[in-house]
Amino acid sequence: MKYKIDNDSIFSLLKYDSKDDKAIDLLSIKTLKTKGPIFQDHPDYSQTEIILSHLNSEKKTITSELTGVIENNTNVWLHPFRMNAFQILQFSPFPYVKPNESKKYKWNLKIGEHWNELKDITWKGKLNLKCVYENTLKDKKIILPFGTINTIETRSSCSSKIGETFLISYFNEQLGFVRLQYLLPKDEKIIISLEKIENK
Repeated sequence: MKYKIDNDSIFSLLKYDSKDDKAIDLLSIKTLKTKGPIFQDHPDYSQTEIILSHLNSEKKTITSELTGVIENNTNVWLHPFRMNAFQILQFSPFPYVKPNESKKYKWNLKIGEHWNELKDITWKGKLNLKCVYENTLKDKKIILPFGTINTIETRSSCSSKIGETFLISYFNEQLGFVRLQYLLPKDEKIIISLEKIENK
């Protein structure tokens, strides 16, 4: 399936061979190489700024969002695509890896009901996400369009009153997260995989 963004917050699913010029063919992550507070009401919430974009078959940006990634000697933590067709990923484990960790590690998040970017999922009060991560393979080989690379495989789960979701992520020290495999409620799956790298 493909999806089409009709306006800022409304999307619809299409057949994969659709030629609609608003159908999304590619996702793009661009690093701005600047650090700062992503949200003005949290001035100490400093991350490397990135732009997540949804592109059509002509590589035209249909919509995008400014967000961030945390990278240091201990861990890498990435805001996922979570708008339009990827709303459910807000309630899934965020891509997060501690490369040198041998035990399970946790990450929790509280989301207020004012998070109005989500149109299809609502709740009352605070929503608590409880995520657990484990590095299951330290030298997992992944085949990408440009070759085979070594990755760290991390399996994670996230529980909330929305349901339980799962993520298997593959992280390379030089390229970052190269594949994300989500298992969602109702046995739905989303797989995001790196196809190419452009230096612009």
